Parts: sequence; C-alpha cells; structure tokens
Amino acid sequence: MSWNNRTYHYYIIFGEIISGKEPWLEIEWFRSLEPLFDNIIEISPFKKETGLRVLEYNKENETDKYYKECKLGRLKWDKKSHDKWTLKENDIRRFSHFELWTPLWTICEKMDLPPDIYISISNEKDINTTIPCQFDTFITIAIAEEIENISKDLILKLSEIFSSKRTVYNKRIWGKGKPDENKKWEFINSIQDTTSFGIYKDSNNLNMHTVEFGKVIFEPYWEIIC
Repeated sequence: MSWNNRTYHYYIIFGEIISGKEPWLEIEWFRSLEPLFDNIIEISPFKKETGLRVLEYNKENETDKYYKECKLGRLKWDKKSHDKWTLKENDIRRFSHFELWTPLWTICEKMDLPPDIYISISNEKDINTTIPCQFDTFITIAIAEEIENISKDLILKLSEIFSSKRTVYNKRIWGKGKPDENKKWEFINSIQDTTSFGIYKDSNNLNMHTVEFGKVIFEPYWEIIC
C-alpha cells in the first residue's frame, strides 16, 4: 500500500443546514457529531493519535471590516481542542473547513502511508459567496478498506444530522479516483484534496452549485445510500 493506491470505503454527504443547528456550533458538535465520529475512529488502532485541522476566520472586534484566519494551534481529538474550535453562542467567527486524520498527518508521513480514517466538513456557503448554494455542507468520510467498514445505520444517522439531500458511496484509492464510464464524475485529486468544485461535469460547467441538484446524475457511478 502507498499514498497512491490504498483503497477506501468512501462516502460523500451533501447536507443542508437547519438554522441554529450548524454542526460546528459547540452544542450541536458535542450533542450529535462528536459521539458518532468517535464511533468511526475507534475502529482504528491509532484513535489516540487523531489530529484535526480547522480553518476559521475572525475579526479582532465587531467593527473590523475584514476577517483574518484564526490561529488555533495544535488540535487533537479531545474536549480541550473541541472547546477551542467549536463556535459558541453569538460567536463572530466564521467556520470554513474541518479535517480529521487518524492517525495525524505527521505519523502518516513517517509511515509513508495515508490515514486509516479521514473525515472532512466544508461550509459551502463560506466558499461560494456569490451564488446560491445547492447544498450547504460537503462532507467526506474515507475508511481504509482493510481496517473495517462502518454500519449503514451510522451513515444514515450522520445523514440525518446533516439533513442530507443525498448521501452516496463508492470505493476508491487515496490518489486519483477511478474513472466514470459516463464521464460525469472525475476525481483528479487525492481524497484529502476533494472539494465539491470540479468533481461533477455538466457540459462545460464544473461547479455543482450552478447545476440544479435534482438533475445531478449519481448512478451508476455512486451507490445511493439515501
């Protein structure tokens, strides 16, 4: 196995946010998501070596015109780190992106092997500020095939929490994803660099947010979970 060919059970959840229940809010994170993600990473022997990367922006005070990237420091899978990055009531920070690595990237580099588990959450409304979003959150979950897959019930529960418009499954390698015979889906980047932009082709249009979501063709490339 290597960074190019390790195979993963790969899920994408296209979510919609219910106002006040954003997954990066402290109360929602601890009540709903943290316990479910904990169930996922515990299947890896490297659970205690899990690391997080979180991208957020803040203003020094409410009168500032521009946001600056938050310096959150080292984040681990523990309450102290979760308390640091999750947004509080009336928080003026802007959440953009979350990554979970089990084990963390420095260990992966030493082993010369991609992680057992990788999870990401993207706030599409932070990325796409000039067009209406067809989905609010873009969530990826990748679990190394030889470790163990997770139950469909857990994926369905996560889909419920994210108010999924569609949850899909495929099996792919960490590197460039397998080609789509119908040439609708294209994964030219590794799993850690997968974003909603550029993976779906509608004529010459590569932005999924400018395509009516109900017209996106998932099958047969994806197995639709819900």
